[in-house]
Amino acid sequence: MKYYSQFKGLNIRLEKGIIGKLFFQVPWTKIWKEPCHIVIENVHILCSLSSKYNYEAMQEMLIEQKLNLLKEAEENEVKIFISILD
Repeated sequence: MKYYSQFKGLNIRLEKGIIGKLFFQVPWTKIWKEPCHIVIENVHILCSLSSKYNYEAMQEMLIEQKLNLLKEAEENEVKIFISILD
């Protein structure tokens, strides 16, 4: 799971997962030149907390995410400003 590591204090456990459809598109004649495509449809995931809820860890995670968003916004603003000056 992509975002599993972001939930540090939650101890999330995957209970059940279902994939409705899974498609593979492989260009066999041009396998080294063109990308392969994998399409996953109708994904249902059931998760639960494996231990008690850690409110403090969740708050820290949310603050960290907000700070990262602000940092990214500031960096993008600086890049845009520099590109305007060029």
